[in-house]
Amino acid sequence: MTVNGGDIIYAGDVNDWRPVTAVKAALTGRNSTTTNSADPDLSVSLLASATYDFTLKLFLSSAANAAGDWRGALTWTGTASVSYGALALVTAIASGGSGDLIASPATRLDSSSPGLDFLAGCSTAGMLAVIHGRIVCTTVNTLTLAWSQRTSNGNDTRVLEGSSLTAYRIG
Repeated sequence: MTVNGGDIIYAGDVNDWRPVTAVKAALTGRNSTTTNSADPDLSVSLLASATYDFTLKLFLSSAANAAGDWRGALTWTGTASVSYGALALVTAIASGGSGDLIASPATRLDSSSPGLDFLAGCSTAGMLAVIHGRIVCTTVNTLTLAWSQRTSNGNDTRVLEGSSLTAYRIG
């Protein structure tokens, strides 16, 4: 948005440029499934003809160490081009103390929802996964995290309270 001297700025002009954020108030657990489905909280509505940079901060855990792990992807409802990548522990050791850091394969300029899956290890101690990306919206879109267990397991894999999805309009 460009503002020149003497221009009148309306609330709608400013509000369209505020960050859009979704934050989990309570954990969501899933078990015995490897089919991604929409997270009930991590979804944001985006405007048409707009470009956003977005960040997902995911606090993940498992009811048991070395059980289930986590996989997810982004979905969007309208016409858009989406690029993103993830940083996370790909595997957690049985004690939950540490693991191997991975930078997931990046999804670049993808126009078919859902995007490429990204993976993260989980433990009872909890893990952090961070996903950064950009979405160029042609039409109105809803950007949503869809996720499941990486390997089906009877123990819950969880996305914890405080996890967030924030989109910042940049164009």
